[in-house]
Amino acid sequence: MKELIDVFRYDQESGKFFWLITPNSRAKEGDEAGCIKVHSGYHTLKYNGKVYLAHRVAWFFMHGLIPNQQIDHINRNRSDNRIENLRECTPSQNQKNQSLSKRNISGCAGVTWQESRKKYLVTVCVYGKRMNMGRYSDFHDAVRVRKAAEQKFYGEFASSY
Repeated sequence: MKELIDVFRYDQESGKFFWLITPNSRAKEGDEAGCIKVHSGYHTLKYNGKVYLAHRVAWFFMHGLIPNQQIDHINRNRSDNRIENLRECTPSQNQKNQSLSKRNISGCAGVTWQESRKKYLVTVCVYGKRMNMGRYSDFHDAVRVRKAAEQKFYGEFASSY
């Protein structure tokens, strides 16, 4: 990744990369570099036939280290590579900061309606184990319990949806 320092300029305010060289006939020095991959939403940079994830390159440019683990986009926008939006994390922590699943029908992760009991069940996953946080008649009470559990167990990686 060190070779990229002579090829790209990183603007930490916008999270964008710009060419320091003229890489080909379609791009020239000063042009914005990279593209957003439709299937993943990640901004990528290509140089010398190799594709790099822009958030990992941004981390390297700002910290001088190739990240040991994953890089999380705090606001969940995979193309927002401002350094203030990036943090190093474990795979488990990264999973905690995900958008709500399309299959979720309650509007809150870990809160499900149990028709047989006519109550909302609240669960939270900690170290791969699902913990039951109780059943509640009121949806808002269930959500409050879930959010408190997220703060307790997930800390800064608690979701904000």
